[in-house]
Order: sequence, then structure tokens, then C-alpha cells
Amino acid sequence: MKLRVGAVNFLNAYPLWADLKDDPSITLSLDTPANLARQLQAGDLDVALISSIEVFRSGKEFGTISGLGIIADKKSDSIRLFLREAPATFGSNIHTLREIFTDSASRSSVAQLQIILNQLYWRGQLSETDKKISLLENLSANEGLLAIGDFALKNRSRPSVDVQSIYYDLFRQPMVYALWCYRKINPPLDLSRFMTAYRTFMMHRKDEVHQAAKRFGFDVEFCDEYLNGIIRYELDESAMTGLEFFKSNVLDDRV
Repeated sequence: MKLRVGAVNFLNAYPLWADLKDDPSITLSLDTPANLARQLQAGDLDVALISSIEVFRSGKEFGTISGLGIIADKKSDSIRLFLREAPATFGSNIHTLREIFTDSASRSSVAQLQIILNQLYWRGQLSETDKKISLLENLSANEGLLAIGDFALKNRSRPSVDVQSIYYDLFRQPMVYALWCYRKINPPLDLSRFMTAYRTFMMHRKDEVHQAAKRFGFDVEFCDEYLNGIIRYELDESAMTGLEFFKSNVLDDRV
């Protein structure tokens, strides 16, 4: 039987699944992190790239494929809080906001933002939305919009702040946004295939960056900088420390 794999159809995830898409032993499904988590839990997928917070909330149901994730250090570019006007400083602007609309596609980014807001004693309202485009065009002075992935990247020139930059400034921690996961009740036979896929991407990085630029609609120079400088994928000691920090600060009743 083919291995049923779910991955995120964003530029930042592409290095983890580019080599899997033509593998005849794999059926690859592309969806949002939130939908992939639901499909994995339901048993409709064998392995999925899901938000790290979903792993925490699964208890002991999910296992993780060691060594890989989607990681940002001092900035991410693709997790952005959009505002009507660019603030002089984030801290000076945040208390003018009464409502922040959050992207329904990812839970980790929402949890990360909530940790920041708790640290800054913000007492506004978070409201989940799937109407990012209309909201982005019509934000009032006391509203914000948290958006992720390629949508955030393609609109990064609009007034916004990079959420990971704020997180790093406050806590000096990297952020692990997503992990490869499987259901422990039915673990895949070959977990090494996923590290092999990433290493294959890196071996053919120049060609793969061109393919990514074409597939996702970005210029090659930006893709090269983004995939090889801003986002990283190997879970080293600093990334694991950042993951543990995130886990310890998630307040389930608040995010």
C-alpha cells in the first residue's frame, strides 16, 4: 500500500516534500496545517506535516519524525501581523488594537502570537477568520490581521510586523512551527525517507529553488534567500530548546 502523506502547500514547507511528490510509493496530499492535523488524527493520513502545537495537544497519540521541522530564528517573513499603518514600535502600537483576526489555517502561529500578547498584557479580542483578503483591504486603526504562509509573503510590503522578530526580541528563542508526525498506533515502516527527501532537496538546491520560484510565484533570488537563510529545517539543539520553551508557554485555555 502507498504511504499517505500530507504536507503544507506553502513555499516554506517545499524543501521537506519536494522529493516526495513524484515518489510512486507515496500518495501526497497538500493542505493547510489545521486540516492535515484533523486528517492525521482521523487516520486518513499516515504521516503529516502539522503545526507543532497540534503535537502538544495530541498527548501521546502522535509521534514525531526526529531531526526535521520548519524553524525560524530572528525572523520568519511568513508569519505577519498586518496593520492599517506601520507602527513606530510594536509595543507602542499593540494597545491601540482592540481586535486581531487570526488565520484559521495554522494553530502554532496563533499560539505564538498569544504568548507575545500575554507578555505585553494585551487585553483585546482574537477572532478566527478565513476572509483574509477582504480584511486586509479594510483594516481599521484598531484592528490587526495575523496571516501566514505565501499570503503573508506576497503581502509583506504592506504595513505589518514580523511575528517571529517580536518573539525573538522578547524571548531570544527560535520558533519551530511545524513537524512531521505520525500516529503511534500505526507507525510507518521507513521514517528515514523524510530525511532523505530533505537531503535530496539540498543536494539539488539550485534547481529546486528555481522550481519553487516557478511553483509558488516568487522570484528566484527571494526563494534562495528565504529557503536557505531565513527558514531552516534541521532540529538542532537550539531549535529543540525553542520548541520546549514554546510548549511550556502555551496556555491551552487562551489559544
